Amino acid sequence: MTRALGIMLRPLVRWWLGRGQVLQGFVDVLKRILVDVAQEELARVGSKPTIARISVMTGVHRKDVSKLLSDQPVQSASGSNIAMRVLNQWEQEPAFQTAAGKPKALRFQGDDSEFSTLVRSVNSSLKPGTILFELERLGVVKKSDRGVQLIQDYQPLSRDPEQATELMARNIGTLIRASRENVETPGDAVNLHIRTEYDNVFRDDLPTIRKWFLEEGKAFHRRARAFLSRFDKDINEQPGKEAGARVALVAYSLIEDEPV
Repeated sequence: MTRALGIMLRPLVRWWLGRGQVLQGFVDVLKRILVDVAQEELARVGSKPTIARISVMTGVHRKDVSKLLSDQPVQSASGSNIAMRVLNQWEQEPAFQTAAGKPKALRFQGDDSEFSTLVRSVNSSLKPGTILFELERLGVVKKSDRGVQLIQDYQPLSRDPEQATELMARNIGTLIRASRENVETPGDAVNLHIRTEYDNVFRDDLPTIRKWFLEEGKAFHRRARAFLSRFDKDINEQPGKEAGARVALVAYSLIEDEPV
């Protein structure tokens, strides 16, 4: 267990130190996470999450537990989540597609514009102007005489430092949970968890491989979004069917070229 934790922490610590952070900040974050998870676990089994129980369960001093409980951060919806939902709707909903099934250019001027309709189809409380600004900032849309156009796939979302960090954190959490479920669930694995690796690849061919990874990965996720959108209540309302479950399909690649 200690060895596995060390393997998981090493890249996180490298990332942490690479941003000029030190031990105390890491410890402060760890204490908060320990307290948060302890509350969730106690609530899951029907126990009251008292200061004493959390302290015994985590090893965090009672005084620190008390302070952390009285200073709970306010959780808010992330910008990347909202942007992704709007982009998914744009790509999958026939009302916002061309005859060929591609995302079409949308009029964006006025409250009754096509883009405003798109945004409100995701969440009626969202402000279309704010969402458009965010999509422009991420570099996935452009304005033209025809309206606002989707010009790139979702890869640019990972190039913004803040968005990339959030995506990395969410992916790590998803990976650990999926792997844990596979280990702890009797019988066959319940979550996809596959790794393909070659360690003696010709260096001259790396650009070709990188391009293939990106193109095939994007195409695969487009197919996945088209498939999953058939079962999502926001896109396909089906009266009488209960919704609210979450599914995630994550893909990433890494090419290392360190001369021996």
